[in-house]
Amino acid sequence: MSIRAGRVFLAFAGVLLVASLTWIGIVWFIADAVPGDFVAPSLIGFVALVLLVVGALTFSQFVEVSVSPDRITVRHVVGARRSVLLSEIDEVVLLQRLVLPGRGGVSAVPRVLLRHGDRTVLAFTPQERGVVEMLASHGLQSTVVSEPLTPIQASRRYPRSVSVGELLGGPMLWAALVIAVFAIAWVFWIVLR
Repeated sequence: MSIRAGRVFLAFAGVLLVASLTWIGIVWFIADAVPGDFVAPSLIGFVALVLLVVGALTFSQFVEVSVSPDRITVRHVVGARRSVLLSEIDEVVLLQRLVLPGRGGVSAVPRVLLRHGDRTVLAFTPQERGVVEMLASHGLQSTVVSEPLTPIQASRRYPRSVSVGELLGGPMLWAALVIAVFAIAWVFWIVLR
């Protein structure tokens, strides 16, 4: 997926959420509004919120990487572009088997950690496989970690190697399921009342 497509999706979900909240506000201020009038905008707002949250967590993993003679630049779907001078990178660590909760198993592309001393300067999962070769062509050799790691284990071993969304991904999946069940029960309660 391209960076632009991810940003368009998130913008669409955001506009849908704002539109549903506006609709709820208009219905709220109508003097003779009945509870059933809130069902459609509430459902649309809930779906938009889920799309926005899940999309932001999912698309936070997508990056475009470019390596120039003196620096590496990473462009994220969510967040600003980050650049690091190649001279500041002491070590490149590849997490070959990072197990993320949103995926069925291990990622096909390794997580790349650019480290300076004992801290992670930049961490990303490239879409292209050639990033490691580009870094190697600039004299940066890689250390491969082939054992499977969960986001919590990776974060303990290499701080800042995973995002907050990836750390909270597993618990948030369960929370989203519980919230969805309560939302459906609430809609049925309003409609069948």
